[in-house]
Amino acid sequence: MTKEQESDNCLESLMRSFSGLEFNSIKLSSRAKLMCDVSTGTIRPYVPETFRKIVFDSIHSLSHPDGKTTVKLIKDRFIWPTLQKDCHQFSKNCIACQSYKISRHPKSSVGQFLLVSAGFKHILFDTIRPLPSADGFHYCLTCADRYSM
Repeated sequence: MTKEQESDNCLESLMRSFSGLEFNSIKLSSRAKLMCDVSTGTIRPYVPETFRKIVFDSIHSLSHPDGKTTVKLIKDRFIWPTLQKDCHQFSKNCIACQSYKISRHPKSSVGQFLLVSAGFKHILFDTIRPLPSADGFHYCLTCADRYSM
């Protein structure tokens, strides 16, 4: 990351601007120095473009939070100019988030059911999914007798 920082034009312009950021060089070894922002009291390394997706993936893949939460988690630890925009874009493109998160909750109308006069005349079935694996199973089948409800 230090080599990428050395050739990063965006870092140079950010250091020259009046952004409120305070950059210090943190010595990692005899040859490697990492540029970090210390304006918040926390050392936050500047992330060059080639490492941004790697940083995002390492934090986002822990629990797949939404874009806003991911931005906060990364912003507390790292810095780059397009952090907020990049995190929201990366979150939208996350396959795991697309597969499991519901972004739109459809509403169905209330159904009209006739009264049932005896048990086991009308049985309702549904599935609960996906669940953590238990003996290789990921789903739970539920059923209810309307008469007993």
